[in-house]
Amino acid sequence: MSDQNSPIGEDVWQFIQKYADTEVKVKLLLSCGRYPDAKLGQSVIANVPDHGRLDVEQALHSLVNSGVLNMHVQNTVPFYSLTSDQQRRSPVMTLAAYNWHQRQALLNRVRQGMPNLVAPAAVGSAIR
Repeated sequence: MSDQNSPIGEDVWQFIQKYADTEVKVKLLLSCGRYPDAKLGQSVIANVPDHGRLDVEQALHSLVNSGVLNMHVQNTVPFYSLTSDQQRRSPVMTLAAYNWHQRQALLNRVRQGMPNLVAPAAVGSAIR
């Protein structure tokens, strides 16, 4: 495993820019990467703190449309799983192997690259 101070790999960053350009998408991919062979229900995968249900649904839809996630419907209930396409699966597996510090660095970089994303903690500290 990589050192906690190692930078985010450029290949992973390029993947993020192309497929997961928002904080909620990154968090969804981190969840899927933990269980790469499971079919997860939206209630399990969509528990993304600080993000509304609509944001999560839109992010899931985008990740399915881009081929990063697969959607399976059973009895009208959607389930999501990580793609079997190794070109898209491999960066997600790399993300899942990141330690806490690397994940935070990645999320911070996504927030900085997306000016419309403001972390709730940053909003609170700006008010004080």
